[in-house]
Amino acid sequence: MKNGRRSFLKGVATGGASLLLGGFPLLQRLAFAQAPSYKGVTYLTPAYRDSMPAISGFVARLALPAAPFRVEFFDSGSLMKADEQVTGLKTGAIQFMFHTTSYMTEQYPILSLPGMPGICDKLYTHGARLAMGSPLWTLINQVLDRDGLFMLTAGGGVIEPEYIWSGAKRVASLKDIAGKKCRVMSHEAQEIISSLGGRPHRR
Repeated sequence: MKNGRRSFLKGVATGGASLLLGGFPLLQRLAFAQAPSYKGVTYLTPAYRDSMPAISGFVARLALPAAPFRVEFFDSGSLMKADEQVTGLKTGAIQFMFHTTSYMTEQYPILSLPGMPGICDKLYTHGARLAMGSPLWTLINQVLDRDGLFMLTAGGGVIEPEYIWSGAKRVASLKDIAGKKCRVMSHEAQEIISSLGGRPHRR
């Protein structure tokens, strides 16, 4: 989320309170007719039916009729491609995004921490490690703030990050990675495989 987040988050809080209180009277709604507009994107397409409902639900909460701002939201490819979205956030073309670290860790190595073996093992049972206000969440945001960015949430964290899959050329230990070509999806995975003597291949 681009800086200016204080006004954005204040608006989110106001919208939430309005929902609990039953909404604003008509005259107050009319006062927000010229309210600021916030554009958001996701790297996902609607084809990701298991992941999109949570994202769509969050956006729907932002776009409550009583909210003092308007929200426009676009899936991947309908406004900008996944690899264009970080630049879009930094330039102000969009104000928030749901992204994956695989597109961001080369530019922001701090985002590699949750994906490193042993750092956030079994997040589905230890989600507090990346909860808002946790030491790790705070550290990440301190670094991102240098570029005017802010990570509201790190997501659900239901997948363990250190799986290494193998096929016919079996990998039964880390020593077996040496000399093997491995497909990776992120900068941190590329660095780990290289350090183990493997030959990382991205996409």
